[in-house]
Amino acid sequence: MENPITLGLILISAMMSYLAEEKPYYKSKWLVSPYLIKHRKEYYRIITGGFIHQGYLHLLINMYVLFIFGKYLELKFADLFGFELGIFLYAVLYLFGIVFANLLSLYKYQDSPHYAALGASGAVSAIVFSMIMFNPLQGIGIIFIPVFIPGFIFAVLYLLYSTFMANRGQDNVDHGAHFMGAIFGFLFTVAVYPPIWHEFLTKIFAWFNQF
Repeated sequence: MENPITLGLILISAMMSYLAEEKPYYKSKWLVSPYLIKHRKEYYRIITGGFIHQGYLHLLINMYVLFIFGKYLELKFADLFGFELGIFLYAVLYLFGIVFANLLSLYKYQDSPHYAALGASGAVSAIVFSMIMFNPLQGIGIIFIPVFIPGFIFAVLYLLYSTFMANRGQDNVDHGAHFMGAIFGFLFTVAVYPPIWHEFLTKIFAWFNQF
């Protein structure tokens, strides 16, 4: 099997999301609740909240993006570090992406009993941004819109949009988690494979030199 971690993450997410949708008890137990994490020490919620979703469309979108980008990145890590270490680091990227993505919310809402979050978007953002580090010129677009732009430009726009929407705070999406997950994907990739920074910049400068 070429992508055991990606497929495993998708399967676990699908199963847990199904249970959370069909059994409200599980959703209430698995949600990321900064208040309960702080006051009841329910630390497991930081991870479980990243495997459940608000409806099947939310699940489908996150898992589609994970599959498209993750299957490439998992193979890339396996090629760079060897199969066992590569898929281990890939799994660490995803799981710690969940944790890192929640840091702002954990701090901001630690005393807000009514705040809760869920979804894999932060971890998926980490996967996408790690992939962009390896392929900054790869065309990336928005689902169902047939317009593609170089990955590094998409990354800048994504971070700006996430920052703007997080500050605006007028919807039910945790844009701060998207931002934090993306930053983690960038930092983690540079940390485990330092040459990527030079390769990343070289490809971007070469792209600009075309004009």
